[in-house]
Amino acid sequence: MNVITNFTELMVELNEWERHGIAHPDTAKSAYNVLKNDVLEGKETLTELEFLKFSLIQMKRMDKKELADVTRAFQALSPKDGAVSLRAIADSLEINEDEKEVAAK
Repeated sequence: MNVITNFTELMVELNEWERHGIAHPDTAKSAYNVLKNDVLEGKETLTELEFLKFSLIQMKRMDKKELADVTRAFQALSPKDGAVSLRAIADSLEINEDEKEVAAK
């Protein structure tokens, strides 16, 4: 239930940001600069993940350093083809065998 509540709040804030943030020229320019300099770092296209990172920064949910920390934590799980198994996460969290079975369901 908490996940649904948090997701709903995030969507409401994103809608507010889209309605009010982009409409103001100074805010729009600032948002564009964050996207260009902090997220894309010189690239000309963005992925869904990069858009998510941009949104988290714009909504002040996370800053660039926190996003880098999350990325490092993901890389520490040794992803293959951009993904990690649920088991790798359970192992990194040191969940015991009984809890792994519950997590797998």
